[in-house]
Amino acid sequence: MRKCFGCTNLLKVAAYCFRCNDFLCRNCYTFHMKNNTLKDHRQHTLSIDDAESKDFSMKKLVSLRDAPRCLTHPDKISDLCCNTCSNLPVCTSCTYGDHKNHNCLDIKTFAAIERNRATSAMQLLENVKQCKLAISPDEAIQKLLSNAETENENLRRQYDDEAQKLKSKLNEINKQKKALEDDKDDIKQTAFSSLRDEMEKEIQEIKSKYDLLTAQKDKEINDDFNNREDLLAKELHKFSTKLEKLDEVKSDLSESFQMELNKKVENIERCSVNFQNSRKRFNNLHSMISSVLVSENDWMTAVYTSDICIASAKLAEDIKALPDLETMSDVKIDSTKLTLRMKEKITVSENRSMLSADIEPLKGMCTINDISGGNNVMVITGEYILKKQSIIVVVDRNGSVLRQDTLRETSSLFHSRYCDFLSKFQVASVCEPHEIGVYDVRDGSYIMKNLREISSWPSGCVVSCVATDRPNNNIFVGGKFSRKVYVFDNKLRHQWVLELSESIKWPQNLAVYKSCIIVCDSDGKKAYEIIVDKSNVKETFELAKPDQGKVQLRPKSACRDSNGYIYVLWTSEKLFGRSHFVLAQYSRDDERRLIEARKLIGEPSCFSVLESRDEDVLLVGYFDTVGTYVISDEASTQNDEVLLCHGE
Repeated sequence: MRKCFGCTNLLKVAAYCFRCNDFLCRNCYTFHMKNNTLKDHRQHTLSIDDAESKDFSMKKLVSLRDAPRCLTHPDKISDLCCNTCSNLPVCTSCTYGDHKNHNCLDIKTFAAIERNRATSAMQLLENVKQCKLAISPDEAIQKLLSNAETENENLRRQYDDEAQKLKSKLNEINKQKKALEDDKDDIKQTAFSSLRDEMEKEIQEIKSKYDLLTAQKDKEINDDFNNREDLLAKELHKFSTKLEKLDEVKSDLSESFQMELNKKVENIERCSVNFQNSRKRFNNLHSMISSVLVSENDWMTAVYTSDICIASAKLAEDIKALPDLETMSDVKIDSTKLTLRMKEKITVSENRSMLSADIEPLKGMCTINDISGGNNVMVITGEYILKKQSIIVVVDRNGSVLRQDTLRETSSLFHSRYCDFLSKFQVASVCEPHEIGVYDVRDGSYIMKNLREISSWPSGCVVSCVATDRPNNNIFVGGKFSRKVYVFDNKLRHQWVLELSESIKWPQNLAVYKSCIIVCDSDGKKAYEIIVDKSNVKETFELAKPDQGKVQLRPKSACRDSNGYIYVLWTSEKLFGRSHFVLAQYSRDDERRLIEARKLIGEPSCFSVLESRDEDVLLVGYFDTVGTYVISDEASTQNDEVLLCHGE
């Protein structure tokens, strides 16, 4: 109920006249709309029914209002906006009076400028919303919990794998211990019987000597078995301790992970109120800007845009200051701590007694092309000069030749062959210029393939090296003057091509383990460790080159032992008729620090690691001989430092 402007009665409001600037009752509204003397008021009169309809818009409301009149000259319509006086509506006459020399702009020009500012403010809010309001706190918590469940499952799976390995080792040791106890009495009886047979052939006078020898032999056997039992007991205790430690590490990881998870959930919940407030402010300001832009009212744009832009900038800064929910929802478990190191200290020492100086079938060979160590056996590849034969020799760890096979007759004197163990009995081999094959050490069978059958193999490219990923049965083949490495499976089926980084010229030698490749770039005089994901190179790290003063070294060959240490054979150009050869060893941590570098005597051409249950052996191939270096445990207070001891 309001007082009607027309009849001055207190009645229910039916309309509002923007020309009269007051409310009308139903009768006065009808008179207003029908009387011709008030016909110029009709388009400026708004009925309550129209205002409450769903299709009533800001644009319709604006059309009801007249352009404002000049405050100084009320009889004139304002057609200018004085920017100097806070966007005050003025007429043309004012520019000669109170607003002379002021910054007065045509209202349509000024409104267009302000609309552009409002549009920019709206775009700024949209961009900020995409950055920080794209995901809700509830969605972030859900993603966090999902990631946490995945990480917990990975932790459980890795724990089960590590525990199973240690339990298998314990079972093996227990079996050895039981077999040792079963054989003890048999060995004793055999020794006693042998001594008794010898004594019966002697005269009775040596009976006392027989008793003495029996007692000595008995003590000797007992001492030997006691020593062996002590060793097995130590091994049993060692692996039992490792298993207990694995449980402790898993428990600690789970506890710390849960604490981190709870902390992240609390942080997200703590920020939830700020995110909700920011969303509300964004929606309100977005609606206000949209209304101003949709209205197309110049005066509304001119009056409100400045405040809108200030509020938009403040809201944008507040949204930018919000924490990143994507980052807060990320959670990881450092499961690498589950991997237990069995060897904490490594020593490499020369042991020439393990192999004879010359392996008989190698005599007369032009050179040893390559060498690869497997499970207690090694394979050596090379050529007979006069016979023009490319051969492969299988040798056990004592230097005894198990078999020798001629893989093919060559048409020239020099066709180098390279090799690497693919599995316990299979050896991957490549031979210049384009041959790849798989050799079986048990029966000498050999299947081969011509690399030129691969359509992407570079024209004129000659093989330079071969390496294997034993767990995945993959063969990696490098070629001269090409950065592409071709990958095959154990059936010689082409899998994919890995293109090395542009900093690498071409691989003279490769060593593969897990998701890493060691590349010896002889032409580039650098060695690299490359992290790969199948055909994609993720990261490339350069290995430090040993400092030999003015002598420039280039990498020749590389390998890795079972403990994770990397070895690189570096060589120099011949100076005064001889070359320098340096064996470098790198740490097993992510930094791959250069631990030790020692000069080698002679002219080695290749090297590999022969793995066994007790210790690893570093095999170094020379002209027609193989030198050996034992890799064994050594207690030390210094972490990951290795002593390379070489005889003169």
